[in-house]
Amino acid sequence: LYVELGLAADAEKEIERAISLGLTGPEIELDLFDSFLLQAKYDNVIETIQFNKYSADANKSRAYAIAGMAFLGKGDATKAETLLKRSLKLKANANAYSGLVKLYLLERNAELALRYINEGLSDYSDDVEFNLVTADYYRSVKDFETAISYYSKVLKVKAHINALLMRADLYVATGQLDLANKDLDVVLKHNENNPLANFLEAKIAYQEQKYAEAKSFLDRVTPVLPEHLPSNALLGVV
Repeated sequence: LYVELGLAADAEKEIERAISLGLTGPEIELDLFDSFLLQAKYDNVIETIQFNKYSADANKSRAYAIAGMAFLGKGDATKAETLLKRSLKLKANANAYSGLVKLYLLERNAELALRYINEGLSDYSDDVEFNLVTADYYRSVKDFETAISYYSKVLKVKAHINALLMRADLYVATGQLDLANKDLDVVLKHNENNPLANFLEAKIAYQEQKYAEAKSFLDRVTPVLPEHLPSNALLGVV
């Protein structure tokens, strides 16, 4: 449950406690690796995952996908691609499809990204991560309304901070400032110092010619991200 909610550090603690109490099995171990992924602890995955421990195709496929995502996080696209495709060949799953879409977006290969979106869409249209990377694809090809619709699908499942920020950014880009403000209000209630949320609020205030308000939002960004070029550029004109 913690992993599904994105509370990765809590998930790691609870899973390790369960293991220490004797609760074992491949699913438990793979949940632990998932929690490492969510915390960007890629080396923890790469150095300890052992594929030959998993006899069931579903578990081995999941292990390949987790390892593929870890290598992708480390910037090793070749190993990531090999493992993610191996995962799909063994047993189709949302994580492998999502990973391949993410990989090809990073490589600016929109054609291959769309291919894996189309392959996975019929079976994984309700998967949060799959919808996120699909939204990212449509964002990358400037189809903002379609991207917004996929971020909205994610947000119907849970209040996902990244989806709120990405949707708010697209609302700003398409002039839907009231909707952007609603999403940003949710983010800032969670963390009033979120730099991207404050930057987007500054953009909205600037567009509305509220320059003092824009500067107050930017003053929350620069201490956290002093080299954020868009913020510094906007700060120079307010």
